Amino acid sequence: MTASNKTLYLVQSDYEKTKSVIERIETIYSQNDSIVLMGDAVLHCFHDLLIKKSRIFILESEIDLLSEDIPPPHIKALTSSDFADLILDYTRCISFK
Repeated sequence: MTASNKTLYLVQSDYEKTKSVIERIETIYSQNDSIVLMGDAVLHCFHDLLIKKSRIFILESEIDLLSEDIPPPHIKALTSSDFADLILDYTRCISFK
């Protein structure tokens, strides 16, 4: 897959659905893709399949959903501006709700 075909996955599903969404993304994920966890999905940031990925993000405004004040080391926190820049870097975006 070329860099121009990379996909941004926005995971906005509720807590109960997020595990199955992560497992679904695993079947289609490629090295250049990124995943943004949003809302209740942030609580799944320690899922085994996500720990292995290098491009996992959460919004800074949602860090308070975690029990710690900082995201885990495998996750990068995004400001609103960073999030907008990330979206513009992708030609394909898939949202899971």
